[in-house]
Amino acid sequence: MSQVLEAQGDGRLYATEPSFGSEDFPDGVGRVFEAWSEPLFEQENERLLEWVIEEYLHFGIQRGWIVVQTVDRVEGGLEGIDGALEHLISSGGSSGKRFVVNV
Repeated sequence: MSQVLEAQGDGRLYATEPSFGSEDFPDGVGRVFEAWSEPLFEQENERLLEWVIEEYLHFGIQRGWIVVQTVDRVEGGLEGIDGALEHLISSGGSSGKRFVVNV
């Protein structure tokens, strides 16, 4: 993507997650991070926040587009983390799950 922006002369790559490592962009190309929900809390967007909560989320949940993330509780506290990681590796990953460890 940065090469496309560079070919256009300059540009910004917008992301909804922060960088998780070093990034090397060509001159004139930069990365802009902003959580998608951040503008919802700006005063001038008050109606947009209401729409997201009252209409968009309801609509998405009804149609199955927005689902609750599965939670797997890891037993054994910190000592149980190794077992949870081994399970992740042996099962090929854990797409769409959240692991909770009681400490």
